[in-house]
Amino acid sequence: MGYRHFKTHRSRTQRLVDFVYSFRKPRNQVLLGVTAAGCYSYYRGHLENVPYTNRRRMIDMRREDELKLGESQFNQLKNQFTGHILSQASPPSRRVERIGRRIASVSEQEDYDWEFVVFERAEPNAFCLPGGKIGVFTGMLDLVDTDDELAAVLAHEVGHAVARHSAEQVSKMFILIPVRLLMAFVLDTYILNDILVNLFVVLPSSRRNEMEADYIGLRLMTKACYDPRGSPAIFTKLGEYAKQNPMKIPEYLSTHPADDRRITTLEGLLPEALGEYETQCSPSLRRFSRMSAFSL
Repeated sequence: MGYRHFKTHRSRTQRLVDFVYSFRKPRNQVLLGVTAAGCYSYYRGHLENVPYTNRRRMIDMRREDELKLGESQFNQLKNQFTGHILSQASPPSRRVERIGRRIASVSEQEDYDWEFVVFERAEPNAFCLPGGKIGVFTGMLDLVDTDDELAAVLAHEVGHAVARHSAEQVSKMFILIPVRLLMAFVLDTYILNDILVNLFVVLPSSRRNEMEADYIGLRLMTKACYDPRGSPAIFTKLGEYAKQNPMKIPEYLSTHPADDRRITTLEGLLPEALGEYETQCSPSLRRFSRMSAFSL
């Protein structure tokens, strides 16, 4: 009669205890120290400040690679929407181009190949890909009433490009790889691991970047001599549109901050922005900005 051998299954707690105790060995302590020092040195060497906000963050993606990624992604998207892209000669496209170029001209991103494209889609939305590739849906153009409101939308997207948020997110994914592996080792489940990382790292980071793009966008549109009051105005309209959706998710599960919080923050920034607008922009230029909605 033979014997059947069963593999002993250790609990997560026991595996974690064994993992921690393994670092009592001097050799493992040295290895951990060298690894930690190398990671910290790499992290410190790739820190940089976000323009306008001076927030410190790590980016280990080369700028030229970022530009190539944005161009490739934008070309794929345009191929996907073939037949649903407005001609560059159409009035809506010319309007977006005119306002977008004016804002991009004050962004101080000389190596960006700025591109503004209008897509036929009813959703009031806009997006930005790395390197200054910006798309606007016709639904957004239906929602805005003035050039100042459209400038706020475009300046927000230009703000994402100026802050290099896409490159920051890619870099963060690399940082999270060892964190995910360690959590998977402890929790023994990739599903719960992904939920926790998204809930406490990815989504809060995305919401912070959106708020940051709001701020940078407000600064850029003011610098380009568009009335900054257009920013809270358009976000108020977007908030009213969002309330029509009965399936609206709570803020902590969203990639974007709550509309009310964004509007309150922007309104709080208005006095300073208006002071800059009235001081640096001549009355004739401000008047032209208000009238330009009727010209192309």
